[in-house]
Amino acid sequence: MAKLIFDIHCHPSFKAFGQSFKNGASEGNTTNAKKKNSVWYKSKLNRRRELFFGATPYTQSDFTSVSQGITKLIVASLYPFEKRFVIDKNGVNTTDLGMQNFVIGIGKERIRYLRNLNDYFFDLNQEYNYLCAIEKQPVTIDGKEYIYKVVGSAADIPDEDTIEKGNIIYVVITIEGAHSFGVSPNPESKPTTDTSIVLANIAAVKKWKQRPFFVTLSHHFYNELAGHARSLKIPKEILGIKLSGIDQEFGINTGITAFGFEVIDAMLDNKNNKRILVDIKHMSRLSRTMYFNYLDEHYNTDDSKIPIVVSHGGVAGIKSDGSETIAGAKKRFFNDDINIYDDELIYVCKSGGILGIQLDERRIASADVLHGFAIKYLDNDADEWSRLVWAQIQHAAEVFDNAGLPAWRTLCIGSDFDGIINPIGPFATCAEMPLLYDPLIKCATQFMKGNTLKKNFNKVDPTAIVDAFMYGNAFNFLKMHF
Repeated sequence: MAKLIFDIHCHPSFKAFGQSFKNGASEGNTTNAKKKNSVWYKSKLNRRRELFFGATPYTQSDFTSVSQGITKLIVASLYPFEKRFVIDKNGVNTTDLGMQNFVIGIGKERIRYLRNLNDYFFDLNQEYNYLCAIEKQPVTIDGKEYIYKVVGSAADIPDEDTIEKGNIIYVVITIEGAHSFGVSPNPESKPTTDTSIVLANIAAVKKWKQRPFFVTLSHHFYNELAGHARSLKIPKEILGIKLSGIDQEFGINTGITAFGFEVIDAMLDNKNNKRILVDIKHMSRLSRTMYFNYLDEHYNTDDSKIPIVVSHGGVAGIKSDGSETIAGAKKRFFNDDINIYDDELIYVCKSGGILGIQLDERRIASADVLHGFAIKYLDNDADEWSRLVWAQIQHAAEVFDNAGLPAWRTLCIGSDFDGIINPIGPFATCAEMPLLYDPLIKCATQFMKGNTLKKNFNKVDPTAIVDAFMYGNAFNFLKMHF
């Protein structure tokens, strides 16, 4: 059994914050865990609904599930929901209000609010204030009293033994999507006219008592800063109700704009030790390449490098030119450029960066592999489904070892729970994450017995490998860079 689990990317406030909306405004958070607008509210698990409709409206990273899953340190991502999910480029509702709520699970009042949203930055501040409102207020879960603390730096996080023995959930804030800084919600028809407002909003966020650790530059839709990778496969209809207007084509796979580089510089400015790291998840392959080159030209030196953050993702199994580093890997993994190529893995590792493995069936394996698992294994077979996670760890380790790099220090958990994902096997919420530990130990033990790694410094104890993945790597990264 794992003693600790750290998750560097989840959305504990996403659904509860959405459910807090009444009459066009948020009514706030509450310690009453029976209320849907509480970040402690845990809904009933409904895997059938997920299986048939691809929807996960049940809560996954609510703080009750977090406490049950010994996830004592989480990186909570704030996310002003992008307007293009609910309104198309012509201002028409993308689908029925009830169906949108069925799929997303954030409440009809929240969706109505989003349809009229004109200021992402205002929405960001609302969610930040919602999350911070009841920190340090006790809640009893399963007969034990818990609190959560939103921390502003690594100095606020104690050592691992103290975390393990206590009933405190330490919360580090991040943001998904730099549109959150006040970029136009309608870039196709009304692009941002005053970039200085966006830069001023970044400065304002850096003054938050609990500043964000990192921010993804891109997300699902174009934001005038950088091109995004394809991340959505929207069905044409659900339950006979047609879906329209949700597409990612505008700006997809383009590069970083001049405006985007201004935002990058503003985030990376380390005045008063307030740097915000750039998370490259959701950036197009071209944008990622441009970002790496920009760092090498303007920031990275022999003595200091900006660490690359991939908060939630997976390996693509191939190099960016389509060739394989590890024979047969192309067939095992999801090769689209939303995932990270082998040459990028090496750049992440050399930078001292981190890659959180996303517990999402759409990212963690190829369609053929997933089809085989669905036929052969029941959802409750943790030993088998954990092999998909191990495959990610092993592939990265072999790529790193072939390059003469440390094999086990870069990967961790970045579940993306409550990020509208399709979780794998029995690992549906934070409460089930401890089920990963023992099966991963078995996988690591079997792999190390084969002794295929070339570098002796990578031949380590299997338990140390899994402990590093489950909590050690994320903890060390936070302590070093936050």
